[in-house]
Amino acid sequence: MNETIEHLLLHKCKPRQISYIKSNPEQLHKLLELSLDYLHPLSKRAASLLWSCIPDEHFCSETEIDLLLDILLKINESHQREVFKILFELHLIEAQQGILYAHCVNGWSQTQLQPSVRYNALKMMLKIANQHKELFSEIDILTQSQYLETFSINAAKAIRKMVENNCKIII
Repeated sequence: MNETIEHLLLHKCKPRQISYIKSNPEQLHKLLELSLDYLHPLSKRAASLLWSCIPDEHFCSETEIDLLLDILLKINESHQREVFKILFELHLIEAQQGILYAHCVNGWSQTQLQPSVRYNALKMMLKIANQHKELFSEIDILTQSQYLETFSINAAKAIRKMVENNCKIII
């Protein structure tokens, strides 16, 4: 992997990282490659930086999106959170939405996961449900109190409000 990217991830603060990538957009795909190398110790940092720099929803090809979906089950929680954030910014075809929705439901249902991972999974579920309205009834069930117990009171309240605001579109 390019030493410049690794040096950047190890030795620069996030604003400088973002500035460098925006000045050198040819490095974006190297960041993506590093994000996909889930065995590399800097892959989570690369994913975090990539999320902050995605130029538009068509940045990744369908194949690259498939690779991001494939690694979701292989990576740790904090890396999952960053990949969810990347995927949230991208345009997914319907088949990819189905795969991602299943991953998100799985992540959301695991109440022992970090709340930030679960929150990003729910945000993705709501984004997909806005295109497939029939999913809102499932989301309504998946946001009952037993799924919100691991969140702080304020976070649970914000989640309920976010779901209500999305669900009332179809009511």
